[in-house]
Amino acid sequence: CNRGTCSGPIAAIFGGRTNPAKPNNELLFMTMTCKPDTDIDTDTLEFFHLQVKGDIPPPRWGHSLTALSGKDGRLAILIGGRDESGVVSSVYILTYTVIAPTNVDTDDDDGTRGTYFSWERVPESIPRFYHSAVAVTATFSISPMAKGSRDEIIILGGLVSTTLVANAEHENNEG
Repeated sequence: CNRGTCSGPIAAIFGGRTNPAKPNNELLFMTMTCKPDTDIDTDTLEFFHLQVKGDIPPPRWGHSLTALSGKDGRLAILIGGRDESGVVSSVYILTYTVIAPTNVDTDDDDGTRGTYFSWERVPESIPRFYHSAVAVTATFSISPMAKGSRDEIIILGGLVSTTLVANAEHENNEG
């Protein structure tokens, strides 16, 4: 915050769990206001929900929510995780859309105007949890198929099976 004034959403948090058996699929945004040449003002730290449309991801934990460049409205990518029954392999993109207000009301008008957020499930399957992911945006690509500037995701580490976790938890409970 020492480099200028910041306000508005600066972080998004998705999912997690309130106890070992209860994952959630809440999407929280965090905002904070800071002024030039001052320290972070924690009194202005605020968490809030926004209405999100689309294919809402099911509850999970141990996933990654990685910020994207915002190109074409793409804000973040949600990868993997786990739920009560095992590893989750689904991938979702969080996007925003801006709809200009109109002066015409129609029968099918759902009142959506301004900026809104939506989830879109993509056809990729990445069964992984407790991993890290980072987005790289560049005019070059690590993929020979890519052309032009785009977001690429690098996934590091993680687990692909809950068996090791279950065995470790069992051993810890016995000791």
